[in-house]
Amino acid sequence: GLEIRKKSKKKMATSNRPKLHYFDVHGKADAIRALLHYKEVDFEDYTITFEEWEAQVKPKIYPQGQMPILEIDGLILNQSLAILEYLGMKYDLAPQ
Repeated sequence: GLEIRKKSKKKMATSNRPKLHYFDVHGKADAIRALLHYKEVDFEDYTITFEEWEAQVKPKIYPQGQMPILEIDGLILNQSLAILEYLGMKYDLAPQ
C-alpha cells in the first residue's frame, strides 16, 4: 500500500520542489526518475554514497530504513511502487 508520512522539518528539506533520495546507481529509483522527466517535473535528484547511508543517514532519516524516498507535497513517500502510484495519480497517468 501507499505509505505517507508528514515531512519532519528537522530531518528533511523544506521546499516545494520534489526531492528524490537514492544512491547514484541504476535501480529502484529509475522508473521514478523517468516518470518525473516524462512529466517535465523540476525535481532534485539527491544521491548519497553507500558509506553515508550506513554511517549516518539510514538510521536517522529514512522511513523503514529504506530508499528510494520522495519528498513531495509536504509528504515523505517510500517504497518505489507506492511512489509511482502516487505520481501516477498526481500527474494523470493512472487509470481512474
